[in-house]
Amino acid sequence: MRASRLSVLCRGLVTAALAAALVLAGATSATAAPQVVPAPDLSQYVVAPTCADPGFLAFTNNPPTPEPNGYEFFGQGFRVYLDPGYTGPGTYTATVTSIPAGLDPLFPEGSVVVGQTTQTLTVLPATGYQSTDPNGKCYVPPARVDVVAPDLTADIVAPTCTDDGTLTFLNNPPAQNPNGYEFPGEGYRVYLSPGFTGPGTYTATLTGVGPGFDPAFPGGTRVTGSTRQLLVVQPAIGFQNTDPAAPCYATVEVTPPAPTLTPATCETPTTTIDVPAATTGVAGYSSNGVDVTDSIITLPAGGSATIVAVIATGYSPAAGATTSWSYAAFEPACATPVPPADEPATCTDTRTLVQIPADPGEGVERYVDNATGETLTGTLYLTEGESITIDAVLEPGVELSPGASASWTYEYAGGCPDPGPITGGGSAGGDPYGLASTGPGPVSGLVGLTTALILSGMMLVLVGREARRIAAD
Repeated sequence: MRASRLSVLCRGLVTAALAAALVLAGATSATAAPQVVPAPDLSQYVVAPTCADPGFLAFTNNPPTPEPNGYEFFGQGFRVYLDPGYTGPGTYTATVTSIPAGLDPLFPEGSVVVGQTTQTLTVLPATGYQSTDPNGKCYVPPARVDVVAPDLTADIVAPTCTDDGTLTFLNNPPAQNPNGYEFPGEGYRVYLSPGFTGPGTYTATLTGVGPGFDPAFPGGTRVTGSTRQLLVVQPAIGFQNTDPAAPCYATVEVTPPAPTLTPATCETPTTTIDVPAATTGVAGYSSNGVDVTDSIITLPAGGSATIVAVIATGYSPAAGATTSWSYAAFEPACATPVPPADEPATCTDTRTLVQIPADPGEGVERYVDNATGETLTGTLYLTEGESITIDAVLEPGVELSPGASASWTYEYAGGCPDPGPITGGGSAGGDPYGLASTGPGPVSGLVGLTTALILSGMMLVLVGREARRIAAD
């Protein structure tokens, strides 16, 4: 390429020297007429660029014309003008023109240029060197680049209240060797020792990359500066409830234990409130501004109280938690059931009577047979060998009064005792009442009278009991 450029330059210099010599020698041709000169192909004067040097136009070293941007071609019978004027690589319009008479000894009468007198010439810049194609032109092996080690502490992510700290490059592409991370386009890689497992202290070693590994550094890199650095990754800060001005302050939710209410009963006629002791997050309890923590409050009849939990500093009630309780004294309803009445059997009525009260008493709903649950009313009759247990059923919410009973058991009782045999009268005859008789007479009449009186008495007793039963029913 350089030989070609020198050949063109030499030819131009020879042409110029020849023209000058002819002028000095005074060679003229009075009889010559203007010669017709074909316009040359000026692309032959475009010199190609090299790896380091731009192309150029060989005739730019020719003698200049009187007019700007023109070049003489002595001995060839034309001159060339460039538009714009030549400044280096670029595109130019070249105009080939004739020369006047007397200018060129070889063309004493001048010349007339014919053909393509206007041409476009393109001068290219230097090709430049490339390091990608070893078989291509202007190939130069890429040079290794020095990369200054960055401060990797900038890649440490600070922890939050809930999340541990971390390292930003953990998601970078992994290096070939374990625990390594690539930094594409930055010319280095980082290895951690030990491998990252979470909060802790790590030694980070920065190394360069080899040729052809990173397109941004085809010749590879060498890391300079601080190539070993300590990286400390902190754990999550965690929440605290002691300093509102410090980071991660948050109250701890707490559910205060509720006081225990013991309502009054017929046995224990007072209502009590068992107030809990202080506990974590609960400083205590108050009622009407008075501290009642870990105490028992007794409510009088008709009394009431409101207990409020005092939440400790740094704590707050949990969602849905109760912090205030209102209580009123409980007044129980007490009942003393009326027991059923019973009458034993007699000689004239061999049944035992059990009378269910028509008015069982306040708070008593009804009486039932304990065995069957059947509701009982009126008069019940028990014959020999029978029994029954009767329960009083209280109204809802009613309690049994202290000492009162709500269940009774009745059995058949009474009847007519056996008087034994009658054996005659007198001490000698075995008849102590003198009623025995062996025949008609006064004694026989007395026995008959006695018998009649006894039967009459039995009838009267039966009639009386039946009248009472009917009245009870």
